[in-house]
Amino acid sequence: MHVRNAGRARALIEKRPRLLEFADAEMVEALSYSLRDRRVTMRLNEEVESVEELPDKTVVANLKSKKKSMVTRCFTLLGGKEMWMS
Repeated sequence: MHVRNAGRARALIEKRPRLLEFADAEMVEALSYSLRDRRVTMRLNEEVESVEELPDKTVVANLKSKKKSMVTRCFTLLGGKEMWMS
């Protein structure tokens, strides 16, 4: 996987406490390390409550826990076979 930051923040929001629970723990840890190394913020055990577009064309993902909202220019939500992009 090759992720280019180009000055953009990236976030991964997962409702389970661990990424890819079905996969080998060592492989998942290597993936997590690689994502962190590429400045991807991971929010595990978290759910998106709502998504809204702001006047400046940024997108806000409001989290169910109310801990912190994620603000970005592009947001992709995957849940099974559903996908929503802005």
